[in-house]
Amino acid sequence: MTSSLGGYTSPVDLGLGQTPQTTDPLLFDEFTEVYNAIHILNQYLDNLRLVAEGGSGAGTAPSDSMPFNRFYAGVAGVAITVGQPVAPNVGANNMILGALANDVTISTPNSNFCGIALTSASLGETFRVGVGPAIIAFPGLLSGQLLWAYSSRATNGNVFGDGGLYTGNPGPKTTGAGTAYPMPVATCPVNGYALFGQFLSRP
Repeated sequence: MTSSLGGYTSPVDLGLGQTPQTTDPLLFDEFTEVYNAIHILNQYLDNLRLVAEGGSGAGTAPSDSMPFNRFYAGVAGVAITVGQPVAPNVGANNMILGALANDVTISTPNSNFCGIALTSASLGETFRVGVGPAIIAFPGLLSGQLLWAYSSRATNGNVFGDGGLYTGNPGPKTTGAGTAYPMPVATCPVNGYALFGQFLSRP
């Protein structure tokens, strides 16, 4: 199996795309859950095959042994590119750039959530949000380092003009939307790879 940030590949051709083709919004939501369940099950079974064949042992790249295999469909609240950090836009039922902080009135939020865009989307389009645990290749990241993203609650996603992930603490940014505080969203278990969890925290 070869993994990729935009999804996964499998020797089994399911004959399904990433998202349902229907334009009926009610059917789309229902079918999306079914599509997600089928893809997740297929990935799980393929991982079991790899373990049985010894493919997850030495010599396998971390990103191949632990790709994003959990995801959900989100609606883009801004233009989003593959690989960017995304989080729910509070009360708006869409996704914006950055990490979701529980407390943005202080410079050290105690918890956060950060998904990774597995597909690109324009404003209003549906796309895939990858949820950890997962490992992706991230050149330049060294073992033990943290990967940082800014709080989307503090800025409503307005601070991003780049990929949105930083290999060091970039410090707070001030924009018209307020102050954005960076938060750790992944750690580096092996040089050149980032491990994303579900929730991370710091004191």
